Amino acid sequence: MRLRIHDVAGVPARLPDLAAQHVLVGATGDWDVDVDVTHAPRGADLTEVRELTHHVAQSLGDDLGVTALAPDEALAAGRGDCTAHAVVLAADLASRGYPARLVTGYLYAGGALRRHRWVLVQLSGGWVAVDPMLDEVPASPAHVALAVHGASLDELAFVDDVAFSGWAHARAERVR
Repeated sequence: MRLRIHDVAGVPARLPDLAAQHVLVGATGDWDVDVDVTHAPRGADLTEVRELTHHVAQSLGDDLGVTALAPDEALAAGRGDCTAHAVVLAADLASRGYPARLVTGYLYAGGALRRHRWVLVQLSGGWVAVDPMLDEVPASPAHVALAVHGASLDELAFVDDVAFSGWAHARAERVR
């Protein structure tokens, strides 16, 4: 999928280097973002990641009004926003030995950019994006990453301030 994003007031110092995402910032300031479908390696690891992602999607109700920044808070609430889903899945993956990082960015849905958070998990074939709120393994190409980071409270607070800076008036259109 290719998006053209207009009216971004600033460019982050460094965009995430993800195999499935390619960003070109033009002279006019428009961003051309290509997000390819991620091809996850087959095998037992992918099956386990799918099961864990599905478990989180089923265990936590979707509630944008509940922002839980720690896995135990989210599980106690039984519901949460995309951050709650992502921190629970990242903790589950880490407890099973899978390196996992959070991703902050946008989901292109309904013709608009919506703030969103999901997870990258390292499998034998590389890093695979998974979205526990949408129960997607791998995540769809509608995900536009702005930052890849850990799940500590400090990192979550910092990344929201930095990653979305200059994006208040951004709008996107699907080019293909």
